[in-house]
Amino acid sequence: PENDTSIITVELRKDSGERVFAYDMEIMKRDAEPGYEVKIDLREGCVLRDGEPFFPIGIIMYTIPSSGTADFEAVSQAGFNSILRWDLLADPSDSKTYLENADTYDLLVVDRQGAYPTIALHRYKGDPSPWASFWDAYKGIGDPPLDDVDQSVRMIDAVGYAKEEENLLAHYTFDEPWTSQIEAGQDLYARTNTEDGYRPIFSCFMTTTTIEASFLDGW
Repeated sequence: PENDTSIITVELRKDSGERVFAYDMEIMKRDAEPGYEVKIDLREGCVLRDGEPFFPIGIIMYTIPSSGTADFEAVSQAGFNSILRWDLLADPSDSKTYLENADTYDLLVVDRQGAYPTIALHRYKGDPSPWASFWDAYKGIGDPPLDDVDQSVRMIDAVGYAKEEENLLAHYTFDEPWTSQIEAGQDLYARTNTEDGYRPIFSCFMTTTTIEASFLDGW
């Protein structure tokens, strides 16, 4: 049934039938949402939009806010079809405005969730003061007046606004995450996937750091 979760057990067995290991996997079949479905086809190595192969080609829009329509136009005229949002301290509701303005120039958007915290959350790789851990910074468990805002709520609020726009291509979580960010990354992935289960959720990994990547769709 659609929008229902099932548990599938994946097993590896020897020729004799002896089980080597087993892994329970949770799978959900969602209702069809034409115009909003983006998937990564790992077998063919391509992106699918509503089941059709699509090749996104674009650039990172560093420090360009939603009002940067002249920049959107220039990128579109240069032949790109996609952009990655990369500004800071934006209001969650601005995710909708950003997508709408980009759509005017036929641009798809990878929405970076780091655009919406009230602090530059991506800078806190280790144990940021006054927070005891990255998780505390993510959840806003700090000492006012520096910050006591639950940044995770702002990031998920932005997903709620953005998911209604057909030109939303994917969600981008923490940039180059370190092991100290795994707990927050798993939480952000799960909540983003619950809010919008029709777009991929991915990141860009540090090559110098061993990190558990099972909470992401791609990198």
